[in-house]
Amino acid sequence: LDLGLLYEAENGFLEDITKDLGRHLQVLYPVLTEANYHDILFKVKNLAEPMPETNTDLVVFKNGTYSTKERKMIETDDIADMGFRNYNYIPNANPKRFLEVMFNGIPLDQHKFVKAGLQAIIDSSMDTKISVIHGDSGVGKSTGLTIIGMVLGNEYHFSTTVADFIADRATRSNILGKRLLVFQDMPKTFKNFSIIKSVAGEHLQTVRGFNKANVSFINKLKIWGSANYLTEIPEEEKDPMFTQRLSLIENTNTKVFKQDKHFADSIAKDEGEQIISYLVNLKDDECEYEDRDPLRKRWESIQSPEIAFLNKYFELVDDETMIEYPVTRVLRKFRDVTGQKLPLDTLISTMKNEGYSIKYGSNIIINIKEKVIQEEDPEKGTGKQTEL
Repeated sequence: LDLGLLYEAENGFLEDITKDLGRHLQVLYPVLTEANYHDILFKVKNLAEPMPETNTDLVVFKNGTYSTKERKMIETDDIADMGFRNYNYIPNANPKRFLEVMFNGIPLDQHKFVKAGLQAIIDSSMDTKISVIHGDSGVGKSTGLTIIGMVLGNEYHFSTTVADFIADRATRSNILGKRLLVFQDMPKTFKNFSIIKSVAGEHLQTVRGFNKANVSFINKLKIWGSANYLTEIPEEEKDPMFTQRLSLIENTNTKVFKQDKHFADSIAKDEGEQIISYLVNLKDDECEYEDRDPLRKRWESIQSPEIAFLNKYFELVDDETMIEYPVTRVLRKFRDVTGQKLPLDTLISTMKNEGYSIKYGSNIIINIKEKVIQEEDPEKGTGKQTEL
């Protein structure tokens, strides 16, 4: 009731019955009107006992109650913080098809980042990290998250876009009671960092649904996101975001994932209890998030590949040489070397942020010097000096 919802302590855990109450009442009382229903809700909410305390250590399954601390099934009268009445607990769960999807194309040294993000879904506490899977469009990088969402169901999972989440207060209210929030297609820039930082980092959340009063609740979310392009982090936000708020997982697949509308649904149906048990069984020594500096280096090398290119092939000079060195020449070399496309405005903005002085109007750089670099001769395997 603290959440503005109706819960029933059934099968050892609190289950949301708000969505089904109207149907049950209508079956019992066919002449029930909408006004009668709202009158019943009003009286039930006002007469109900306070929300009981739950044990955040416990997860209820169809075949018993599991303790995440003792890592075994136990007998208890406590009300669990989470429950899956349709799934049995399996000690040595191995959801093969799901794991193939979830880890396909992920470098081995990043598997621990994936597992840390998966473990946090079941953990009954807030996880400050947003786990972001980056990769090419259509390679299936978000399919694993889709499968988990299906297994968790609407009780514990909510999926939306960052744009809708930030812009629409009613959309944000859907995180009430959820454990997994999935951001689809994360944007290249965030319009409002305060909302993102709040939902990822504040223990107590307050939301308001459409035509409803404010509701406060304990934040137990784990946030995942998928992205074709990594979000640009403002300079003033980089330290807190890379230190506390982000984890990066790179999907290296280049082959377009074969579209099958029944694929995710079939895995969720066939391996549902295996998947939930796998998440519960993950051990702390298998799960780890990356440190700030390597994370920032990987993030910026993907988000702004021109920075690594500039650092390798060019350098700043102390004096303004006034050499006619147009930005378009740098852009042309960037495309030749990397094979990537980059807007001219983006390169100019990056170069200014990196300290290059560019004359307004003509886009001439006046404090740049090309580096003499060592490149390996592919035939002889020896280094040779070259200059762009």
